[in-house]
Amino acid sequence: MADRPAKLQKLAALRHSIPITSKSSLEQTLAYLKEEGLPELTSSKAMRQANQAFLEKANTYGPLFQSTTLPTLSGGEQVVQFVNFWSWVHSAYKGGGKFYHLLKQCIDSSIQPLHLLVYSDEVTPGNALAHVPTRKLWCVFVGIREMQQNLQQEDSWLTLCCLRSSLVSKLEGHLSALLKSILLSIFRDHVPEFGVQLQEPPDHAQPLIARRLKLAMGGFLMDGGALKFALSVKGDAGSRFCPLCKNIFLSKNSNAEEGIIDDVSAVTRKAQIQLASDAEIFASWQRMKNRKMECGPEDFRRWEQASGIAFSTESLLLCEELRSILMPSKMIIHDWMHGLLSSGPISIAVYKFLESSQAWDNLHAYFKLWHIPSAFKGVQVANLFSPQRVAKHKRSDKFNSTASELLTLLPLLCHWLRNAAIPANFEPEQVQLLLALANLVDQLQATWHGVVQPRDILCSVESILARWKAIGWKMIRKHHWMLHYSDALTHQGCIPNCFAMERKNKSISQVATLTQNTRQFEKSIMEEVVTKELTKAASTDLPPNTIALLNPKDLAKKMHAIALAIWPHLTAEDFSHVRTAFSAKIQSLGTIARGDVVLIASTTQIFDCGELLALLSYQDQSFCVINTFALAELHPCHAVWQDRQNQEAVPLSHILTAVAWAKGDQSITTITPYRWR
Repeated sequence: MADRPAKLQKLAALRHSIPITSKSSLEQTLAYLKEEGLPELTSSKAMRQANQAFLEKANTYGPLFQSTTLPTLSGGEQVVQFVNFWSWVHSAYKGGGKFYHLLKQCIDSSIQPLHLLVYSDEVTPGNALAHVPTRKLWCVFVGIREMQQNLQQEDSWLTLCCLRSSLVSKLEGHLSALLKSILLSIFRDHVPEFGVQLQEPPDHAQPLIARRLKLAMGGFLMDGGALKFALSVKGDAGSRFCPLCKNIFLSKNSNAEEGIIDDVSAVTRKAQIQLASDAEIFASWQRMKNRKMECGPEDFRRWEQASGIAFSTESLLLCEELRSILMPSKMIIHDWMHGLLSSGPISIAVYKFLESSQAWDNLHAYFKLWHIPSAFKGVQVANLFSPQRVAKHKRSDKFNSTASELLTLLPLLCHWLRNAAIPANFEPEQVQLLLALANLVDQLQATWHGVVQPRDILCSVESILARWKAIGWKMIRKHHWMLHYSDALTHQGCIPNCFAMERKNKSISQVATLTQNTRQFEKSIMEEVVTKELTKAASTDLPPNTIALLNPKDLAKKMHAIALAIWPHLTAEDFSHVRTAFSAKIQSLGTIARGDVVLIASTTQIFDCGELLALLSYQDQSFCVINTFALAELHPCHAVWQDRQNQEAVPLSHILTAVAWAKGDQSITTITPYRWR
């Protein structure tokens, strides 16, 4: 220990002699160098060359990056670059890592073709020189629908294109033209009926018949702003704002921010809307094409306003070559994350209730009593009710929060509503509406597990809209999207959300923020992003759906007694093979960490519960050390437990989920997630 001060000084000197980086990032870098050694080439030029050499190998179905020329609004041309989807998939599959296991599982267990989901959004990187959005990017991502719950992980989405918004806005057809070119490269150049042959990893058994990937178009999953540009519709700027309905219109007095629906269109039942068929949607576009040649500019503008179409000859829905794969009436997926939680009905309902009941101060103190799982440690629920945040809510006339904050808050708020607001008779109609909205969110999340049917979603939505209208609140366009959720579940088999893609956006933003090569801005970003994605796809650290410790480390001596209690046969030499970790991946694809309260599979009751104290693994066995609780009361949506100070070793595979909890004087209360009620 005598040389420890010198070691600390050396570490401090290293940190302060290099550009600023987080301690966690530097720790991982040093751990890698300690394990693998220092590379012989270290210059930034060599790093660029390493990326390029790596990417050049992924060329089985043509160069990994392909370019096309698109017409601009000014009559010129713009060269755009995007990823060759088939070369990327072939290379990632051949890599034998996470992507290989996921895609192989999809091909072997599903009836082909598999289905492509497209997501697009704007990403705003930081600008070190000025607070101007000149580096804002339109990004296009794709995923495979059959990957189901794995789509909640950002690594399951592939980045196909990053292009500055300033360039996209100059294209004839905007984002729609870019998407058209990308989809043509995927579906026109390869025959869908025969698919594309994949090559098994070199170290895997080769099947007698090579696997082939057959792909069909699945859907467009985007927020309202992106969908507007992707499908060339007027959206909130048009009288007919929903491309799926023929009889739904915005109010004349509504601005784009509010999006208030006309009273005639504020319907509460699906039977009241007139859905447009694929044939009717394409026929509408054809009529607009004819009118473009016949009408004057002012008349045509009025037709666009009335039809809700932002016409362009380069629009995706006007492409004859893609007509056979596009079914817009079934492929538009309204994202419920943006629709409900991001300035949506729930944000409005929560605010209106809290204003009516004036429960701000009570809830600020109440939520300080609650602990949420470590996976959501970035959300401080009580802070949402601080005086500063309450003032912000009131200025916005809605509950001003991120979607993640509101999603984390909902179960705790509902517990308070059931156990405090209802007994006190606080605004009973509003309370029942909030509980119904929270139940809908639970149902939408449960679609991954096949326990919710489209009729369940529709029944909940119609009940919510009827309650909303009965209270007398105005309905906005996001209320209308709710009537389409059940159809999305019918057509897609699940209802994906954009939480993973919002996290994906952050990773793109980080790369773009650090990219200073403005002459080849998009090229530099794409090379960095695609190299990272292909490297992760080939990673063999943890195959998908694996239950295991995350970032395991050597076991400290003070924990040897615990390990010996779990594995009595351990010898002194065996302790070097026992590993421990702060967190672990569990069966529901979630994570747990030390200090979390978790639900445990039980043979005697619906579930057991306890606090996670430690995680250990030896060979192929992983165990949790749990301080188990005794069940005192079981309610429909929560449970009450007694801490019996009893430690047990529980297999990691028996852990169901981490839960929110609060400790009272004599008991512990846990919120039961929807799936385990």
